[in-house]
Amino acid sequence: MDSAVERLTGYFEAAGIVRSSNRSVPMDAIKVVIASHDFKFMGELVDALEKDPRFILEKDVWSSLHQHDEERSRNLVNWADIVFCEWCGPSVRWYAEHKRPGQRLISRLHGFELRGPGPWMKEIDWQGVDELIFVSQHYEEMALERLPLQSTATRVIPNAIDLVDFDREKLFGAQFHIGLVGYVPFLKRPDRAVSFFEELLEHDDRYVLHIRGRAPWEYPHEWSKPLQKQLYLDFFSSIASNERLRDHVVFEDFGPDMASWFRKIGIVLSPSDVESFHLAPAEGMASRAVPIVWERDGAKNIFGPYVDEGSDLAIDRVLALREPETFAEEGQKAREYASRWGVKKIISEWIDALTGQNVAVKESERTETI
Repeated sequence: MDSAVERLTGYFEAAGIVRSSNRSVPMDAIKVVIASHDFKFMGELVDALEKDPRFILEKDVWSSLHQHDEERSRNLVNWADIVFCEWCGPSVRWYAEHKRPGQRLISRLHGFELRGPGPWMKEIDWQGVDELIFVSQHYEEMALERLPLQSTATRVIPNAIDLVDFDREKLFGAQFHIGLVGYVPFLKRPDRAVSFFEELLEHDDRYVLHIRGRAPWEYPHEWSKPLQKQLYLDFFSSIASNERLRDHVVFEDFGPDMASWFRKIGIVLSPSDVESFHLAPAEGMASRAVPIVWERDGAKNIFGPYVDEGSDLAIDRVLALREPETFAEEGQKAREYASRWGVKKIISEWIDALTGQNVAVKESERTETI
């Protein structure tokens, strides 16, 4: 019963249920604005700031990357102690121009802003940006080479994973179910995943590939690109014309129930050509799914020993997982590796960044008891 109490208390605390319902906001609470057109990677930080009595949180929701309610933004910049721009987009340019003396301006650069690069990047007054956050060391190094960041501090804070939520028992036979989460744009390389899977079927026809995410035509800006559209048409045609693949490849809709979905997934693929971090395999690892990560720039800094240099090695790794004992052992190792991205640890790094604490965290130090 004692261990059950401890376990359930951890669940309730993670969900924000165990807290005083009549707490008061201190007079010296730090006023924080998060500005973004897309908050999909912000859930854990928003929850943490809303529950922490040291902070008062407001959102500046931009209708698109470039468009916002300027009057509301002006009101918020006059109110806030700290402004955090999720995505290093035009919002950073606007806030750097309008920030008040003594106000702290922080932004997170995900990757696309630099790969383009976004034309607004040359227009940002970087002297007005106090700190730039990156999800990986690779993109921090790229930014330091390409941007005039002499007066801007930088640090790496990876994406956070709710270790409690993903701690769910695997379904029977999960080691024969392979997951690919997200396959748009084509740089995600779903074709590479299917080729790998087809080779795997040559060894054992019990495997099933689950491809989950929005279809390419649900992204008009991607579907309107002639070359990309043709690549997807060829991709779908290759599956439809192959009887074995038709019987073993399943397309599943996008949804928020990732922790539940990963119960049936024993191996998670990351075949992309380009990723700034790639949250899906990290979440899979937290669920005890074993990752197969293709080599790409920056991948080894994040996924270490799980990056495969050749498909033969990866095939052998997957086939070895057919033994239940091996699958359980390797799954637990993957979860322990993923503990470095646990919410508790990552949120403490975010609090340090918001409040200006210069605490450098090495990748090897990112561990959390699980």
